[in-house]
Amino acid sequence: MNRLKSGLARHGLNPADLPAALLIHELLGAAMATAFWAACYATQPSTTVLEPLARRVAAAHPAAQRLWQTSVAAAQARVRKTPWLSRTGADPARLTLSLAESLMLRACIKPGTFVFKLWASAALVKGGKRVIAGRKAARLACATTRCGVWSAAPAARAVRRIGPWVCGQ
Repeated sequence: MNRLKSGLARHGLNPADLPAALLIHELLGAAMATAFWAACYATQPSTTVLEPLARRVAAAHPAAQRLWQTSVAAAQARVRKTPWLSRTGADPARLTLSLAESLMLRACIKPGTFVFKLWASAALVKGGKRVIAGRKAARLACATTRCGVWSAAPAARAVRRIGPWVCGQ
């Protein structure tokens, strides 16, 4: 536990920040998965980039071609049963293929994306903490100026920077 606390402290975080960081990490993962699936649906890498390889595999392995056809039929049936997918009018075979392509692509680049998501989560949590601290400082500065107490130079700087936004001045 001490290792975790010291590791978080090195990056400007504490254990109380873990739920927010985990939520951000998962939201980034879901956004990336959706973006990769949409990109693969639009670009069709297996038919544009890997077309020669796909033709060779299909010709060399007729059993693989039959397996592909049965999996496409199963995917079409599942898409027809899923109301929100069937309303889109998307081709079930293309949806299935683009999902498989995006999963393969994400698996290949997972070491980089995992590190990116960790870094982005920490940066967003730290940025959120700075925004919240700035708002608290500006509200405190607004309260002290309204009461006639004005001696803190940092509070004065906070009011000049973001005071009008927070205090409505």
